[in-house]
Amino acid sequence: MFLALGDKETCLLGQRYQSLFRHRFIQFSQMTFMMLPLVRRFRSRTVSLQDLPHYAAKVVVLAPEETSERPAALSLPGQFDRVRDVQPATTPDYERARLTRGEVRHVPTCAFLLRNVSYLNGTVHAGSMRLPQVQESPLKSRQPTQHLPLAALPSSLVGSRFFGHHLVDDSATMLLAAEFAPAFRAPAAAVETWPHAAAYRKRMGVEAPVLCNARVAEAWLFQDWGMTAHRRTRLERLRQQLRDSPGPRAGHGVFLRRRGAGAARVLANEEELERILERMGFDIVDPSSDSADLVIARCRDARVVVGVEGSGLAHGFLGCAPDATFVVLQHPYQFNNVWKDFTDALGMRYAFLVGEGSRECFRVDPDELKATLDLL
Repeated sequence: MFLALGDKETCLLGQRYQSLFRHRFIQFSQMTFMMLPLVRRFRSRTVSLQDLPHYAAKVVVLAPEETSERPAALSLPGQFDRVRDVQPATTPDYERARLTRGEVRHVPTCAFLLRNVSYLNGTVHAGSMRLPQVQESPLKSRQPTQHLPLAALPSSLVGSRFFGHHLVDDSATMLLAAEFAPAFRAPAAAVETWPHAAAYRKRMGVEAPVLCNARVAEAWLFQDWGMTAHRRTRLERLRQQLRDSPGPRAGHGVFLRRRGAGAARVLANEEELERILERMGFDIVDPSSDSADLVIARCRDARVVVGVEGSGLAHGFLGCAPDATFVVLQHPYQFNNVWKDFTDALGMRYAFLVGEGSRECFRVDPDELKATLDLL
């Protein structure tokens, strides 16, 4: 059976079909964008920042390669002999070199311009390459794909996973990125769970919107981990932003309480050490319960920062006195001295003390802690 329609009805029906087609086309376009990485997976390869010169339309060297003299760390005799294992991202030889005097090479600070970029849930796709900026679960967004003529993407894999790297590394790169284009943060779900992250970004002036899905005509990415003069200047700028008002004390010591927070580095006798340090005049700072403003104020101008190795030491690094000393309590099975790179860069001193225990928890001898402090 056929239904005869007049001109008016035919016009309305045509409009409905045009509207339906337009809606289906938009859905198809969005699905195509979402499936793009799946299609490219068979012909693209994951690269690192070191590979970007091969794919970049333009490379800007902001600071050339530099070398500097690395000072030796302070420690009691025989500390390295207690190390049973290191964190997965490092090696025993690398950590030993970090702690001894010698020459260190700093890779250049560079900016790379990529064209016709697809950005999906924290991964950069350009041509035959893919560069992930999110290692943990990304944020999911129901927002439509954005179309951007220009953007800067300063986030990093480690910054999307670890609070300390987000607070220091990615923030320093954010200062750099803002000079090139409107900057966006990667959609890392972990970042949104860190209670002080947003407050620090605001105080340091490095807040930026989160970007989930976008097509970017021109995108800037950055190689920014070498401790060049360019990067050191930005690290100092971050610290200065947090030191805009005096704290309640100066020249004091702070102990950054951990209480099992973060990665599994349980200090079994933490409360005992706190009592000893309090009697010595240290402030006990608890980032798990204190506000960001209170943590910043109490770390302001501290001359000695004591804490378990990990992201929590970022609080001390950003707020301490320019000539401060870090005393880092090391888990024997998760040995790592990443903060020495930062203290060396800004002329601070670094000491470490290795505890004893199992993979689940460790203990630091109070007398050895006092003796390490005496070295200072």
